[in-house]
Amino acid sequence: MKKHYSTISYFTILSAILLIPFASKAQLSGSYTLDPTKPGSNTNYANWASVISDLSSGSRSDGGTAQGSGVSGAVTITVYDTVYSSTAISIGAITGASASNTITFK
Repeated sequence: MKKHYSTISYFTILSAILLIPFASKAQLSGSYTLDPTKPGSNTNYANWASVISDLSSGSRSDGGTAQGSGVSGAVTITVYDTVYSSTAISIGAITGASASNTITFK
């Protein structure tokens, strides 16, 4: 006896498999910190490289949880007051940034 699966079942399974990678990472929205005296976490970046790479590509080098590339709301990153020697940063276009979805470093 053969079992027949409907086209809808195959479509549902295929859609779920294809969408799983996208569901795992959201874009940045809300408040974060850049504090090198604390470990990387879902709300703290331990270095500038992690901030920039999370915004632009959704990856981090500080061990914290990547939030996903781009922004989906206004983002504020409070930068800890310390000396950042030999730090030159360049920020290109960020997906989702707009007049209402701003990125503020303070």
